[in-house]
Amino acid sequence: MIPIPDAAEGPPSPENLAALDDVVKTCGSRIRSGKSFFETAESERLSPLLYHVFDRLGWPDTVSKEEQHHFRKAYYLSAGQNVELLGALSEAALALREQDIPCVAFKGAALVKRIYPNVAVRPMGDVDVYVPPASAEHAEAVLSTLGYRPFCPDMTPGLSRRIRHARLYVGGTRETTSIDLHWSLVGHSNDARSPDPHWLRRNIVARNGDPWMHFSDTAHLLYLSAHMKLQHYDEEIPLLWCLDFYLLATRGDIAWDQLLSDARRFGWTDAVSAVAFDVRERLGVALPAPLERIASAPKAPLHRHGARNEPERVLNELRALGWSGRLALVRAYVLPSPTYIRFRYQTLSCPLGYAKRWSTMLARAGTILLRALRRKPGTRPLLTSRENC
Repeated sequence: MIPIPDAAEGPPSPENLAALDDVVKTCGSRIRSGKSFFETAESERLSPLLYHVFDRLGWPDTVSKEEQHHFRKAYYLSAGQNVELLGALSEAALALREQDIPCVAFKGAALVKRIYPNVAVRPMGDVDVYVPPASAEHAEAVLSTLGYRPFCPDMTPGLSRRIRHARLYVGGTRETTSIDLHWSLVGHSNDARSPDPHWLRRNIVARNGDPWMHFSDTAHLLYLSAHMKLQHYDEEIPLLWCLDFYLLATRGDIAWDQLLSDARRFGWTDAVSAVAFDVRERLGVALPAPLERIASAPKAPLHRHGARNEPERVLNELRALGWSGRLALVRAYVLPSPTYIRFRYQTLSCPLGYAKRWSTMLARAGTILLRALRRKPGTRPLLTSRENC
């Protein structure tokens, strides 16, 4: 194996390395069914980590040489992409710092350097960066000077900043980088899912001399729960996200009383409980005692197979938003800008694009009405209090 640089926290201790090996081998045994081992590992986003472990400990007899080659390729592709993404993050963080804009890296870009043995084993598709809401517009301008542009135009000008928590930017100096710029973590301040901005500020810390900041391990772990069960509640969660949660819960500096208190305050208790249950059942691991006590299967239906239900998602978003946000979102769906219509329906002229959009909306509204008449329950974000939605 060609050596890959250790994560910024340094190489793991022998005890941590052995524990990681055990969890990864358990994951490998659980996904080795149905499709090929490599295809399943790719869908769970575990290929680089499985290669890292099995190439060192020995491959199971059931994994062919051809599949081992695919794992090796995935590992080194992940290494190259992650090094490039971390370089782009450093460039963006330095540019933002020059403009007195603090930025926080979280999710993959922070976790790969915090809880994994090297930068290759935890694949990333983009980097997630948080800036204070008051600095978001300035931060967008800074990214523009670095060659980034919005991946998608807003349905109506300014919609993202008004009701959403983030916007994806693509490009950069290499034209291949994606930065997800956040001014909140889960939901805009106009949204019931949104965390307290004062809580965010209190939980920002410096670490390892990085040009970007970090969230405390406690805040980060709580966010991972909300990310899975408030944002991606109707999707099948990859095992990698469960592993992120488990490793941070067992290796991070977690203030459990504070985490559970904050979860209650934000209405995220159901989300934490459901994630703890998923992680325990899917990884086959023992959780820290505070999580074991609250782990429970969600009562609401979650994690659809196949494509997520977009009309249902829109309805849930409308429930979570305040009235001004609801009006802005409805207006955007009904009368999006011509720029958005041209982006969304590239093969159609603008009038035909509007006609297609309205006919699709009417058909989907009929589907929602029919479901309601049949009293079929849909998926909902796991907020503790349903009245918050």
